[in-house]
Amino acid sequence: MTKGQRLIQARKKAGYENAMDACEAFGWKYSTYAGHENDSRGFSAETAKRYSRAYRIKPNWLLFGEDDAAPAIDKPMGDVASVPVFDLSASAGVGSIVDEGEPLHYHPFLVDDLNRLTRSSSDNLALITVRGDSMEPTLRPGDMILIDQTVRKMQGAGIYVINIAGQLYVKRLSMAMNGRELIVESDNKHYETQRIDSNEELYFIGRVLWLSRAMF
Repeated sequence: MTKGQRLIQARKKAGYENAMDACEAFGWKYSTYAGHENDSRGFSAETAKRYSRAYRIKPNWLLFGEDDAAPAIDKPMGDVASVPVFDLSASAGVGSIVDEGEPLHYHPFLVDDLNRLTRSSSDNLALITVRGDSMEPTLRPGDMILIDQTVRKMQGAGIYVINIAGQLYVKRLSMAMNGRELIVESDNKHYETQRIDSNEELYFIGRVLWLSRAMF
């Protein structure tokens, strides 16, 4: 059995019917991943570790096989929650990012991992894709970010998704010393910092908890 065939077996055992489903779930580039499955492209030990973490298998089995036996699971998968993935460009309204439109798909998370990030249930979480470069290098175009939609006001300095005049923005927020203005910053220093009166029409969509980035 080739590395690609073992990768296919691991993917199916993990519950992903086809390669596209797995790429969408984990943020992998489809053409690269498909090449790894069909053996037209080799992959390194580091890439094998990445796949092994995703599929909960042993990297040595993926790389070298164990008499072509079924993949050995590192540990029980545990309870899994599905978090909806939405298009950032979709109209979000003023109350929630999911007021309009259906999810593009769902991303699996271990419940234990989510519990380490937030006390909110998966029903109150959403994933969106970053557009634009205003938050580079922290967030890059194409990054997937996890939003806790229960956060509807400032809860300390951090990165939030906000709605200003019907437009969604991902920005770093902090409170000004006067206690009346929000400081809205972009991590990309080519963008100017803004100060917005807290009484203006600014709505909190949620706080950013986590990001996923394709490495190839």
